[in-house]
Amino acid sequence: MLLEIDIAGDQILPALLSFNVGVELGQIAIVVTVLALLAGLRLFAPERAFYWGRSMMIAALAGVGTFWFIGRAFGA
Repeated sequence: MLLEIDIAGDQILPALLSFNVGVELGQIAIVVTVLALLAGLRLFAPERAFYWGRSMMIAALAGVGTFWFIGRAFGA
């Protein structure tokens, strides 16, 4: 794919590495943001609200993961 977007042969490795580093930094930023929000919620929300919020987040992530798994396993 990188060859199709006219990257010089000696620039493929740096382009691939910088892309992957950017993706990983983006994922770390999202995780840090979510953890900070959850820490704030835990400080200011009642324990019951934190429990239900955490449970809903787990259910949502499980649903998205299941959707992706089925789509990739049985889809085109």
